[in-house]
Amino acid sequence: MNSEVITDDRQQSAADVEVDIRRLVQREVASDRRSDAEPSGNDIATKANTFVDRISADSAIEIANLISELQKLRDFLHNEGQRVQREISGYVHVNEGAMKATKMIVEALPRWRIKSEGVRNNPR
Repeated sequence: MNSEVITDDRQQSAADVEVDIRRLVQREVASDRRSDAEPSGNDIATKANTFVDRISADSAIEIANLISELQKLRDFLHNEGQRVQREISGYVHVNEGAMKATKMIVEALPRWRIKSEGVRNNPR
């Protein structure tokens, strides 16, 4: 995927969130205006701050959960990496044993051949 497309998607997502927040704040302010004859600027600011705090708290909790999940995934991948390294080490050990056994057999073949030819040429 192109980095420009990712950047555009992120910018669009940020713009969408900003629009949603504006709409929610406008609704909160509009409902306050209906309930109060003349809300003060401080009341509106306090309610907007409370609203933003509530939204940001949910986002912070979600971010904390994502961080926790990523840490668990990192630990899992680390453990799997160690397991794979142990498996590879085991295969290397088995391969070394097989190579030694093959070398011993190859070195012994000429002696076996000489013995078998001697038995064929000198039957008892």
